[in-house]
Amino acid sequence: MRTRHARTAMRHAAAIFTTLCLALACQPSAHAQCQYEVTAIIQGPHCGFGFFAPLVGRGMNSHGHVAGSHFQCGVSADEAFYWTPDTGLITLPRSEDIFSAVATDINDSGLVVGRHLIIGDGWTGFVYNPRTRAFTYLPPLHDGHGQMQTVSTINAINNDGLAVGSRVISKPGVVPAVSNAVIWDTNTGEVIDLGVMNGPNSTARGISSCGTYTVGWTGPHEMASRAFVYTNCGLTLLDHVPGGDTSDASAVSED
Repeated sequence: MRTRHARTAMRHAAAIFTTLCLALACQPSAHAQCQYEVTAIIQGPHCGFGFFAPLVGRGMNSHGHVAGSHFQCGVSADEAFYWTPDTGLITLPRSEDIFSAVATDINDSGLVVGRHLIIGDGWTGFVYNPRTRAFTYLPPLHDGHGQMQTVSTINAINNDGLAVGSRVISKPGVVPAVSNAVIWDTNTGEVIDLGVMNGPNSTARGISSCGTYTVGWTGPHEMASRAFVYTNCGLTLLDHVPGGDTSDASAVSED
């Protein structure tokens, strides 16, 4: 019997979203019957009058620890969180200049990545260390005219501390903004820009455990994209499925 961990979010009642950590066991046969076991239900903060803040889990490590976001009670903005069986739901600290926060992934060391919506700057990718309660932000790009391009996001992190996402490379005032996929070594601060590829945009959404493979999408936007796989040997663009209009890659294993 082969056991795999899966993750999902489900709607509870009319307005409450919960994240389920699931254990999936399948019999290796042509007509396999799968059994699901709910091991935890994560609920957003109580906002009063029987209402709980909507919550979405976005990433999970091999220990079953979850990262994601929940709505701020009474405000149309998100709070980033992580959850473990020992700590329960922990909302990440947020300064007054941060309007909204989203956590997208957590590695086995407990490092959490995501993005902050910083007032006056826009979305900025971060890594958060729960042990030190410190944020580190993806270094911004300079446009060659003394301006910094701060808009960025981080979508995933592996156990070696390699994080992937994207950052804006267009000049201030240029609409639409152009972004390219990046690999960020959160240990050394080194950033590798992967380019716009098929263009005009690209973003990395997943990285393998050893950092051999990075995957994501490239194109005008996510709904009109081509999936890509990037390795040290180069870039491979993946075709659409037959009859499809787009492709996207969000995760990859080392196998």
